[in-house]
Amino acid sequence: MLTFINAVLFVEKERKIIYFDIRTPEELTLTLYFYIRFNYMDIVLIILGIIFILGGIVGCVIPAIPGPPLSWLGLLMMKFTSQLGGKISWNWIIIWAVIVVLVSILDYLLPIWSTKKMGGTKPGIWGATIGMVIGMLFLPWGLILGPFLGALVGESLTRPDKKDSFKAAFGTFIGFASSAGIKLLTCGLLASFVAIKAF
Repeated sequence: MLTFINAVLFVEKERKIIYFDIRTPEELTLTLYFYIRFNYMDIVLIILGIIFILGGIVGCVIPAIPGPPLSWLGLLMMKFTSQLGGKISWNWIIIWAVIVVLVSILDYLLPIWSTKKMGGTKPGIWGATIGMVIGMLFLPWGLILGPFLGALVGESLTRPDKKDSFKAAFGTFIGFASSAGIKLLTCGLLASFVAIKAF
């Protein structure tokens, strides 16, 4: 049985090297315990971070899921890992937080503005939302035709004039499409940012 161990353990965190001088089996056991636990938490955070980032991308086309905020939480989780913690600065975390807040505000205002601009109504908005959800079952064209057809059905319920219904539905569709496009672009850039930092 070993009575003396002289080892040096290198752990990289925040781009700094921490040295452990291990001289007894007890010290080795304790150090390895914390090292393994440290790596285990890294794995958990990385997996959760990837799930949140990808979930954010999916959330860009599903109204019930807040896409960009979810992706930002994934980025924040990556910050607390030893692999990416030193590569992603807090300045970048704040910058992405500001971008996500601005995009979330646009996500709320853009469909409303576009709908009102073209004379749309709440039934049209609800129709576009339902159409988008149903359209996901018929990818990829369902994501394009679903919101528009849903808005058209919703507007037709309150407008006898088909020309007015079509115009209002088109305005509602443009608002939803623009909003989804901006969110997808944001989440895609955020995912690319993480991938660049990782590799």
